[in-house]
Amino acid sequence: MNAGPAPLRDAHKALTRTRILDAAIEILTAEPIENLTFARLAEAAGVTERTVYRHFPSREELVTALWPRINQRAGGGVAFPETPGALLAQPKKAFSAFEPEETLLRSIIFSQYGQALRLSVNDRRQAAFLNTIKAARPDLPPKEQRELAALVQLLSSFFAWVSLKDYWTMPAPESGPVCAEAIGILLEHFGRKKKRNGAGRLAASAVPKKTPQPDKQQPRPLARRASGGKKRRNSDDDRPHLNARRRTEDGRAHSR
Repeated sequence: MNAGPAPLRDAHKALTRTRILDAAIEILTAEPIENLTFARLAEAAGVTERTVYRHFPSREELVTALWPRINQRAGGGVAFPETPGALLAQPKKAFSAFEPEETLLRSIIFSQYGQALRLSVNDRRQAAFLNTIKAARPDLPPKEQRELAALVQLLSSFFAWVSLKDYWTMPAPESGPVCAEAIGILLEHFGRKKKRNGAGRLAASAVPKKTPQPDKQQPRPLARRASGGKKRRNSDDDRPHLNARRRTEDGRAHSR
């Protein structure tokens, strides 16, 4: 029985699949994923559109097949960290690999398929970062180890790189060392300040201090007359000779 044609057919099928994926990568390195039609892909791969559909019945299946290639190409062979030293080196290596493949990464990661593709390797991602944090900071409780792993992973990610590039115009040679330094600070100090100062303790400098108010001055006593030191009399009732004279004058005027 002749079993020769089957392996040849399989090899030809694999070669055609590779040509289609390579053509898709080349298109996405220059243009957004919206421009990746099957007709254009078939033309770039040198096959018929029907052949493309036979290998990839939908765009979602095409993008899913592209993801490992994109990771390999854009990641530059950067694997998930396995040692504390690798955590510090991660941003520099990853960001330098992201830069040349910016259009390709943006096309896929910000597409409608991006989140599903990222989540497809999330278990491996979490396990790698968490195990490395446990080795670096065995003194932390599990909850804080998980929180620290999440922060370190974020600082090593595509999203950290693209945020620093878009909002702060930082290229990879600048943003990579910045994130590596931040990771080093987190590895050294995360959780220790809280243990040292106590949770919820308010710093003394934050407590407003009362400003002492000057003593109120007592009102000065009324000035006394130079002669005898007696107070000046202001009421006519205190001067009877004047009152008698006025009554006399009033009586005379009335009799007239």
